[in-house]
Amino acid sequence: MTIIKRDMMKNKSTGKGILLPFLSLLLLILVFCLYYLSTAMSTIPTTVNNIETIQVKIPFVTIVMPSVVNPDGQIKRIRNIAQTWGHDSRAIFIVHLTEAEIKSGNKKHPSLLDYPTLTKSSTTMVNFPAVFYIPSTITPDMGVKRLQYILSQITTILDPDFTFWVNDHTYVLSHHLCSYIKTKNSNEPLYIGHALKKDSEEYAFNSGASGYLLSKYTMKQLIQEWNLDISEQHPQCQTSDGISWYNQNPGLILAKCLHYKFETYPIDTRSYLDQSHVFHAFGISRMVTGDLDEWYRLKHKTFSENSFFGESFRSNYEFLPTGSECCSVDTLTFHYVEAEETLVIYDILQYLNLEQHAFFSDVKNFIQNSYNDIEFLGGYSRPLPPETEEKEWDALLDVFQKLASEFTECKI
Repeated sequence: MTIIKRDMMKNKSTGKGILLPFLSLLLLILVFCLYYLSTAMSTIPTTVNNIETIQVKIPFVTIVMPSVVNPDGQIKRIRNIAQTWGHDSRAIFIVHLTEAEIKSGNKKHPSLLDYPTLTKSSTTMVNFPAVFYIPSTITPDMGVKRLQYILSQITTILDPDFTFWVNDHTYVLSHHLCSYIKTKNSNEPLYIGHALKKDSEEYAFNSGASGYLLSKYTMKQLIQEWNLDISEQHPQCQTSDGISWYNQNPGLILAKCLHYKFETYPIDTRSYLDQSHVFHAFGISRMVTGDLDEWYRLKHKTFSENSFFGESFRSNYEFLPTGSECCSVDTLTFHYVEAEETLVIYDILQYLNLEQHAFFSDVKNFIQNSYNDIEFLGGYSRPLPPETEEKEWDALLDVFQKLASEFTECKI
């Protein structure tokens, strides 16, 4: 008993021996409870402008616009994107059909019901990929109004830090996209992609085919501007509802608005290692062989030292490397990828990731057999190089090896 009394007396004499650890523990429990409650509260549905929203922290989403090329193949491309890169890239498919039209028995589109929808009737936690239906009051030829509507509604519903804009002919390397976005600050004005420029225009734009990234800061600027009465908007941010070049290419209005109103410009996104691009407006085979359209080449030649962008773009921007140097190890996108090729590219990357020590001949055979199974490659894509073109095949395999690097999942 003496020892026990002595220990008790020591605690009384120090006073803080028991009290401080106890209070510290209580404080930690309180902080944890407050954090838990705030997190739980953040997932409670709220209603904004008659749209039920789920307040979930979303780092980024990929807006998959309808491609104007082979529109009849959209649903098949959506299905194959959903099976490959759609989940990890948090894809949201933009569709000009209402749920009622699909449920009425339209035989082309019943598969869309397999994906969750982002509409005023949404009541569950968001899963990806998802479908976002455009109201019938906004027709496909109202490109600018559609872009404004999507930007506003996706921000209201999800409030992502970034939106990545592509179309359903784009192949997105989701594991690279996740890593790329982690290096960016959503609170800065950012408009990032593959910069192009017409010689007669002062402003530059990012290729819609290869995809472009908008930060939350930039999205809010655009939404605020476009919410103004048309008479109060900056002239370069406006367009009419009629059929026009800008309604067919709404990304140009976005670029002009950012340039003239907000002084936010495209940047040089080439790799610092070898000047290779990370956003690509053509497919893998065309990039490797250099089979690129002349208009595309010309729009790289206007970023000279004497132009507005001379200081922000490194020299030799007009140089478009081919072969294995065509494409950066950090490549994010390719374009003109039809539905079947989407599955093939995904399978090849999976194969290379699993068979990292496969022989050259085995990899070549796997790629050839995969592409031979494609029934429709698409009019803007190109077949594999002839088997006798060893130099092109070496380059093609090098590119696929680079694309398969660090094949990891994006954690949602």
